[in-house]
Amino acid sequence: MRNLFTFGLLFIGITVFGQEFGFDIHNTSLDEYIKMEEKLGSERIPTTSNHISFSGDAQPIKFKRKEKKISDLIS
Repeated sequence: MRNLFTFGLLFIGITVFGQEFGFDIHNTSLDEYIKMEEKLGSERIPTTSNHISFSGDAQPIKFKRKEKKISDLIS
């Protein structure tokens, strides 16, 4: 009975305090993602490496977000 109670508290905590993830990247354009990063105050940083792709994929675009309490985020 105690294990069921503990599991219930964990499940409720995850659903109440969990972060919402947006994994639907197929219906969002690259321009929309760039505008989101600019709206968040991110600065674009140069890519220091070249990625070789034989399938024609593009090079990554990197942004750096300044954070106050944690280290800066690179996206």
